[in-house]
Amino acid sequence: MECILVGWSLGALIGLWLGSRRGQPIGGCLVSLLLGPLGWVLILMSSDSRRRPCPACKELIVKDAVICPHCRTPISGA
Repeated sequence: MECILVGWSLGALIGLWLGSRRGQPIGGCLVSLLLGPLGWVLILMSSDSRRRPCPACKELIVKDAVICPHCRTPISGA
């Protein structure tokens, strides 16, 4: 019984860590608790909610960026 509980807790921590890298730590933890390793795959396939593509070079940049760090293009509407 303890082994199952430890495995479940470790899975939730992995989901929390993966979710925090995507900007959704609680969602990552919940998906991991419900789906296990399949949830980890879904978390890794999800989009990062903290980033968006640059309109000029299409590289991922922080949503609040004023200038793209890759191509140095000013971002309008930031």
